[in-house]
Amino acid sequence: MKSVPKTILVVVAFIAAFSSFDFVDGAIARAIEVECLEKPKQNVCIGEKTIASPYMAMVCDDYNDYPDCDIAYRGGYWWEYHLVNGLEEGIKDYEIIDDAKTGLVVRVDFEDDATTCAVSVGDETCDMCSAVDCGGVLPQGCTDSGCETTGNPIAIKYDCTNLKMGKKSLDECVPLNPFVFPLPKRRNKPNKKPNKKPNMKPKKPKMKVKTLGV
Repeated sequence: MKSVPKTILVVVAFIAAFSSFDFVDGAIARAIEVECLEKPKQNVCIGEKTIASPYMAMVCDDYNDYPDCDIAYRGGYWWEYHLVNGLEEGIKDYEIIDDAKTGLVVRVDFEDDATTCAVSVGDETCDMCSAVDCGGVLPQGCTDSGCETTGNPIAIKYDCTNLKMGKKSLDECVPLNPFVFPLPKRRNKPNKKPNKKPNMKPKKPKMKVKTLGV
């Protein structure tokens, strides 16, 4: 009997928890730190961020071929942001951050061309997302079949107006770092002040005088 060649996939992946996100092949980076949007000023912060890039795999026709195998890449890039409330920027305590999570998660997933993407807010997905013309793409590297990239995407354009209170950014690329938030900024409720009528003077208390009999 002839032996039938088998395709063996050897996955090489690296998992790290870094506060910086310089990509290596097959990296999953997780940061626990409060980061807030600064420009424009928004009362919106995240406490946890996870970023993934494609992992490297060696495809072997036979066990004996290892490690002389073909190298391939699987998976894609994705960013995930967990929103928090009531914390100052720079806090890194996991328990404090975990307690302050709002439950709202924003995620950006990229296809293999690293330019076609999808933005999701919770369980809802935005109408449009693209990284074309937002950096990370080689000049004249786009064809009908996709785009040749220099590496990881760095910014996106999106249209989330199909979501309740969703917004869009079609003319300006929005950086993926520190995070993407496609909803309006949250405003703190102003403190209510008591209404005062103008030119009102406080009334003087009336004094009662008692006459003592002699």
